[in-house]
Amino acid sequence: MVERKEKMRSLAEELVIVAHEMEKKGLVIGSVGNLSSRFDDEFMLISSRSSFLGTITTLEFVLVDFEGNKVEPSSLEPSSEWRMHAEIYRRRSDVNAVIHTHSPYASAYAFLKRKLRAVNPESQYVLGEIPIVPYFPSGTQEFATAVGAAIADGPLVAMLERHGTVAVGKRARDTLNLAEMLEETARINYLVDTLER
Repeated sequence: MVERKEKMRSLAEELVIVAHEMEKKGLVIGSVGNLSSRFDDEFMLISSRSSFLGTITTLEFVLVDFEGNKVEPSSLEPSSEWRMHAEIYRRRSDVNAVIHTHSPYASAYAFLKRKLRAVNPESQYVLGEIPIVPYFPSGTQEFATAVGAAIADGPLVAMLERHGTVAVGKRARDTLNLAEMLEETARINYLVDTLER
């Protein structure tokens, strides 16, 4: 039991660092966005509902199973997007971290349902073809299923129509790098689109 608590604390500390970086880098603002890490295969440690990622603490993460049931006692509720995180973990055994952002440029391209062009080696060889998930209401199983289906076959990032982006990876730090890479690709696309006019 002590070992499990220590493992949870260590994972929460890593998520706190990443959450603060998400806000510093402009990928989220206030309480929008969320992040999680897989825990012991069938659980996930996820940011709590309405938590401010720029100031979140280790006590503001909730351990839940993939049905949204709390595994450890907590007065907090998991992020309303827990279904999306759970669906990704169910479909991708290689994924141990999920980050959902509202990064401005990528969100704008997602809203327009406009595909991003591969404008640098990273966007071509790391991100590859970036799917755009059609709009479904936030927090619903329909939304979660659509996101899970879009990345089931290997994409590391996806753009979510009227809802921002999602990135997946082995660890939260690596996943943050992918989320940043997606936003940089969208920014460069914007510059290219503007200069081409």
